[in-house]
Amino acid sequence: MNASPGNLRKTTGFCNAAFFAALILSALPLAAAADYRVSAYKATPGFVQIMNEQYSKAVEIASTRTQVAPQYALAANRCVSELMSSDLDAALESCNEAISHLSAYSSPIFNRTDRDASASELLSNRGVVLAILGDLGAAESDFTAAVKLDAANVNAEQNLTYLRSKQVAVNTSDD
Repeated sequence: MNASPGNLRKTTGFCNAAFFAALILSALPLAAAADYRVSAYKATPGFVQIMNEQYSKAVEIASTRTQVAPQYALAANRCVSELMSSDLDAALESCNEAISHLSAYSSPIFNRTDRDASASELLSNRGVVLAILGDLGAAESDFTAAVKLDAANVNAEQNLTYLRSKQVAVNTSDD
């Protein structure tokens, strides 16, 4: 589905301890991104700007260190903002940074279920970037790992299904 940025579909969800919003990438000018979904962290700087499609401002805000939000959530919001503004190399770097920060994050109220749910969201986001960059094998690996970490991650499941349907369509047209 091709849509203008004004038609960006937004849904919200709950990810254990971390609120997030699912963004359906129908607004990206990249045809390859038509129905992938990514997650941005609600209670994190840059989120409001993402929802208002002010992506460069969101990157600026989410690049500022703060005690208010974990670094993995800030990097995740940068990843989404950069992806939405088609800066794919920066998006991949921010996704990798988010995953790295999550590995180092500790908090007495952040249990294994929370960590797995967050890791699942971050892997799914990176999978979207990789799919758009054309690295379908790595994207599939990230989506599969995301689903294994959190079977309730609807974004990861839908991203994996969408990627596989695209691969079947390509393989069928090659015959």
